[in-house]
Amino acid sequence: MKTSILSLPRTGNSVIGILMAGIALLAGGCPPPAVEVKPADRIQTRTAAKALVVVHSRTGNTASAAKKLAELLHGDFVHLEGPKGEGDNWSAPKRSEQIPYSPPTVDLAPYELIVLGSPIWWYYPTAVIYSFIRNHNLAGKRVILLYTNEGGIRDGAMAEWTQLVESRGGKVIEMIAINRKQTADTPMAEVIRKMVTPKLPTWQAGAPSPR
Repeated sequence: MKTSILSLPRTGNSVIGILMAGIALLAGGCPPPAVEVKPADRIQTRTAAKALVVVHSRTGNTASAAKKLAELLHGDFVHLEGPKGEGDNWSAPKRSEQIPYSPPTVDLAPYELIVLGSPIWWYYPTAVIYSFIRNHNLAGKRVILLYTNEGGIRDGAMAEWTQLVESRGGKVIEMIAINRKQTADTPMAEVIRKMVTPKLPTWQAGAPSPR
């Protein structure tokens, strides 16, 4: 089965992204403030869940979509916390670096379907979600990749993310792309509900893995 991509129309590209970042830096602008997430909101569990949604989200946008997706899948939810101050000045750890995050490990044994969510920072998924993947065995797991972005994405970024997952034994069956420029006036939970509802029957835990 070929991996498909659920995506809203995307207008940005890497060149535009570079120009926007440069303008922001010259103007002395700052990224949106990080959202403080209460410990009780970082992990949510549901009885007999066979799906798990893991997300890194600094401002809460990607987390809003991921949390709704966990609800639709009747799955558990984990919001990863990166290093303090990460992304506060338009900078971010290199995705090639193994960086600390919390919780450092999650027992994946009960789950058949794993959703990995991340914003796009500097044209790629974040170092936090990459570090989580490298730290976990995804053997035999079906995996959905979820990302949000406002600027550009490098050619090959999604292939790189997929290759990282598959190097840990997972099988990517879907990508969900949400362009915030196209959805600024719509709550993220509603955006994700409309995008994924037609796909839910094919994602339900217990469905045969694609070959």
